[in-house]
Amino acid sequence: MAITGVGSYNSIYENTYALSKKEAVKKEETKETAVMKKALKR
Repeated sequence: MAITGVGSYNSIYENTYALSKKEAVKKEETKETAVMKKALKR
């Protein structure tokens, strides 16, 4: 019983961690594209 509880908690934790990482990557990408657009305008 305890093992399955830990297992499900682990997968939930991993999923939320992966989601937060994806969000961080998205933010970085938008920052980079904004910089590239500024560079192209020059």
